[in-house]
Amino acid sequence: MPEKGPRTQFEIYEMPEGRGQVIVSFADKEHSIGVMTLNPGKGLPVHTRPVDEQLVQLAGLTRLDYYEEDTVVEQVLLQPNETTVVLANRRHSHVNPSDTEPSLIMSRFDGDFSEVIENIRQNKRIG
Repeated sequence: MPEKGPRTQFEIYEMPEGRGQVIVSFADKEHSIGVMTLNPGKGLPVHTRPVDEQLVQLAGLTRLDYYEEDTVVEQVLLQPNETTVVLANRRHSHVNPSDTEPSLIMSRFDGDFSEVIENIRQNKRIG
């Protein structure tokens, strides 16, 4: 029987409603890093984050919709290898505009993101 390798520190969670997955790669009270997949045609609800959200699009497309009240006031389409920063407390959503390809995006948060991480951990852990 092969030897078991080191235990991974990655946590993989399935998002509700078939949206995709969140992979938490590192999280403490100062920094958090993870990867999110959004299934074709799926998106996240409108939300804010307590710290800046640094993003790099790894594969597929992500459209960021920025809101004032309940109105979209700006849209940004991220292509592979493009980066952006969503400022802290800015209302926004992430949407995969493709009907066929998943979206893969990496996020980094500098500052206390622990409340959001705890909310992510309420989802079904699949790895």
